Amino acid sequence: MTTTDLLTAPPARRGRALHLVDLQNLVGSGSPTLQEAKATWAAYRALVQPGDLAVVACSHHAAPAVWFAVGTEARLLVRSGAGGADVALVDDVDLGHLVARFTWLVVASGDHAFVPLVETVRRAGVRTWQVTGAGRPAHALLRTAQVRSRLRATTAANLALAA
Repeated sequence: MTTTDLLTAPPARRGRALHLVDLQNLVGSGSPTLQEAKATWAAYRALVQPGDLAVVACSHHAAPAVWFAVGTEARLLVRSGAGGADVALVDDVDLGHLVARFTWLVVASGDHAFVPLVETVRRAGVRTWQVTGAGRPAHALLRTAQVRSRLRATTAANLALAA
Protein backbone atom coordinates (compact mmCIF):
# COMPACT_ATOMS: atom_id res chain seq x y z
CA MET A 1 0.00 0.00 0.00
CA THR A 2 1.26 3.46 -0.90
CA THR A 3 0.28 6.77 0.68
CA THR A 4 1.11 10.08 -1.01
CA ASP A 5 0.49 13.78 -0.67
CA LEU A 6 -1.07 14.95 -3.92
CA LEU A 7 0.36 18.41 -3.86
CA THR A 8 3.95 17.20 -3.66
CA ALA A 9 4.14 13.65 -5.00
CA PRO A 10 1.28 12.12 -6.97
CA PRO A 11 1.98 8.48 -7.73
CA ALA A 12 3.21 7.71 -11.24
CA ARG A 13 0.75 5.53 -13.09
CA ARG A 14 0.30 3.96 -16.48
CA GLY A 15 -3.00 3.09 -18.07
CA ARG A 16 -6.43 4.64 -18.13
CA ALA A 17 -8.27 5.48 -14.93
CA LEU A 18 -11.93 5.75 -14.05
CA HIS A 19 -12.28 8.50 -11.43
CA LEU A 20 -15.35 8.38 -9.19
CA VAL A 21 -15.43 11.75 -7.43
CA ASP A 22 -17.72 12.71 -4.53
CA LEU A 23 -16.82 16.40 -4.52
CA GLN A 24 -18.84 17.18 -1.40
CA ASN A 25 -16.90 14.51 0.46
CA LEU A 26 -13.57 15.92 -0.74
CA VAL A 27 -14.58 19.43 0.35
CA GLY A 28 -15.90 18.10 3.66
CA SER A 29 -19.22 19.92 3.36
CA GLY A 30 -22.72 19.05 2.23
CA SER A 31 -23.03 22.64 1.01
CA PRO A 32 -19.74 23.61 -0.62
CA THR A 33 -19.34 27.17 -1.80
CA LEU A 34 -18.35 27.81 -5.39
CA GLN A 35 -14.88 28.82 -4.16
CA GLU A 36 -14.50 25.55 -2.20
CA ALA A 37 -15.72 23.47 -5.12
CA LYS A 38 -13.39 25.25 -7.57
CA ALA A 39 -10.35 24.92 -5.31
CA THR A 40 -11.02 21.25 -4.64
CA TRP A 41 -11.66 20.41 -8.29
CA ALA A 42 -8.52 22.34 -9.33
CA ALA A 43 -6.46 20.26 -6.90
CA TYR A 44 -8.09 17.02 -8.00
CA ARG A 45 -8.08 17.47 -11.77
CA ALA A 46 -4.27 17.40 -11.78
CA LEU A 47 -4.69 13.63 -11.32
CA VAL A 48 -6.85 13.20 -14.42
CA GLN A 49 -4.68 12.23 -17.39
CA PRO A 50 -5.57 12.14 -21.09
CA GLY A 51 -7.71 9.09 -21.75
CA ASP A 52 -9.11 8.97 -18.21
CA LEU A 53 -12.82 9.28 -17.46
CA ALA A 54 -13.90 11.40 -14.49
CA VAL A 55 -17.41 11.12 -13.06
CA VAL A 56 -18.39 13.66 -10.39
CA ALA A 57 -21.48 13.31 -8.22
CA CYS A 58 -23.20 15.50 -5.65
CA SER A 59 -26.61 16.23 -4.15
CA HIS A 60 -29.12 18.54 -5.83
CA HIS A 61 -28.36 21.10 -3.13
CA ALA A 62 -24.67 21.25 -4.07
CA ALA A 63 -25.20 20.88 -7.82
CA PRO A 64 -24.95 24.57 -8.82
CA ALA A 65 -21.56 25.09 -7.14
CA VAL A 66 -20.20 21.71 -8.23
CA TRP A 67 -21.37 22.03 -11.83
CA PHE A 68 -19.94 25.53 -12.22
CA ALA A 69 -16.65 24.36 -10.71
CA VAL A 70 -16.32 21.20 -12.82
CA GLY A 71 -17.93 22.39 -16.04
CA THR A 72 -17.51 19.99 -18.96
CA GLU A 73 -14.35 18.34 -17.61
CA ALA A 74 -16.27 15.36 -16.18
CA ARG A 75 -19.58 13.53 -16.35
CA LEU A 76 -21.89 14.98 -13.71
CA LEU A 77 -24.39 12.99 -11.64
CA VAL A 78 -26.91 14.18 -9.05
CA ARG A 79 -28.61 12.13 -6.37
CA SER A 80 -29.91 13.40 -3.07
CA GLY A 81 -30.53 11.67 0.22
CA ALA A 82 -28.17 9.93 2.61
CA GLY A 83 -25.08 8.93 0.65
CA GLY A 84 -26.73 10.07 -2.57
CA ALA A 85 -23.52 10.94 -4.40
CA ASP A 86 -21.95 7.61 -3.41
CA VAL A 87 -24.99 5.67 -4.56
CA ALA A 88 -25.05 7.57 -7.88
CA LEU A 89 -21.37 6.84 -8.52
CA VAL A 90 -21.52 3.15 -7.58
CA ASP A 91 -24.76 2.61 -9.54
CA ASP A 92 -23.21 4.27 -12.61
CA VAL A 93 -20.34 1.77 -12.84
CA ASP A 94 -20.55 -0.93 -15.50
CA LEU A 95 -18.22 -3.49 -13.96
CA GLY A 96 -17.48 -5.34 -17.21
CA HIS A 97 -16.66 -2.07 -19.00
CA LEU A 98 -14.45 -0.91 -16.14
CA VAL A 99 -12.43 -4.14 -16.04
CA ALA A 100 -12.08 -4.28 -19.84
CA ARG A 101 -11.12 -0.64 -20.43
CA PHE A 102 -9.43 0.75 -17.33
CA THR A 103 -6.23 -0.10 -15.49
CA TRP A 104 -7.14 1.99 -12.44
CA LEU A 105 -10.22 2.79 -10.37
CA VAL A 106 -9.73 6.03 -8.46
CA VAL A 107 -12.26 6.63 -5.68
CA ALA A 108 -12.18 10.26 -4.58
CA SER A 109 -14.16 9.83 -1.38
CA GLY A 110 -13.71 8.43 2.09
CA ASP A 111 -17.12 6.77 2.28
CA HIS A 112 -17.54 3.08 3.06
CA ALA A 113 -20.08 2.67 0.24
CA PHE A 114 -17.20 2.09 -2.20
CA VAL A 115 -15.63 -0.86 -0.34
CA PRO A 116 -17.51 -3.66 -2.17
CA LEU A 117 -16.74 -2.08 -5.56
CA VAL A 118 -13.05 -1.62 -4.73
CA GLU A 119 -12.79 -5.21 -3.48
CA THR A 120 -14.48 -6.54 -6.62
CA VAL A 121 -12.32 -4.65 -9.12
CA ARG A 122 -9.13 -5.54 -7.25
CA ARG A 123 -10.01 -9.22 -7.58
CA ALA A 124 -10.50 -8.61 -11.31
CA GLY A 125 -7.00 -7.12 -11.64
CA VAL A 126 -7.81 -3.40 -11.65
CA ARG A 127 -5.48 -1.24 -9.54
CA THR A 128 -7.29 0.83 -6.89
CA TRP A 129 -6.49 4.28 -5.56
CA GLN A 130 -8.34 6.22 -2.88
CA VAL A 131 -8.13 10.00 -2.72
CA THR A 132 -9.46 11.69 0.41
CA GLY A 133 -10.09 15.30 1.23
CA ALA A 134 -11.16 17.19 4.32
CA GLY A 135 -13.16 14.38 5.92
CA ARG A 136 -12.02 11.24 7.73
CA PRO A 137 -12.04 8.16 5.50
CA ALA A 138 -13.72 4.90 6.43
CA HIS A 139 -11.17 2.43 7.79
CA ALA A 140 -12.47 -0.38 5.57
CA LEU A 141 -11.82 1.72 2.45
CA LEU A 142 -8.35 2.65 3.70
CA ARG A 143 -7.53 -1.04 4.09
CA THR A 144 -8.97 -1.99 0.70
CA ALA A 145 -7.42 0.55 -1.69
CA GLN A 146 -3.90 -0.20 -2.93
CA VAL A 147 -2.81 3.45 -3.13
CA ARG A 148 -3.99 6.28 -0.88
CA SER A 149 -3.60 10.02 -1.31
CA ARG A 150 -4.95 13.12 0.40
CA LEU A 151 -5.87 16.49 -1.12
CA ARG A 152 -4.56 19.32 1.02
CA ALA A 153 -6.22 22.14 -0.90
CA THR A 154 -9.65 21.26 0.49
CA THR A 155 -9.15 22.82 3.91
CA ALA A 156 -10.43 26.33 4.56
CA ALA A 157 -6.93 27.56 5.41
CA ASN A 158 -5.66 26.49 1.99
CA LEU A 159 -8.51 27.91 -0.09
CA ALA A 160 -6.85 31.31 -0.40
CA LEU A 161 -3.67 29.64 -1.64
CA ALA A 162 -5.55 27.54 -4.19
CA ALA A 163 -7.69 30.39 -5.55
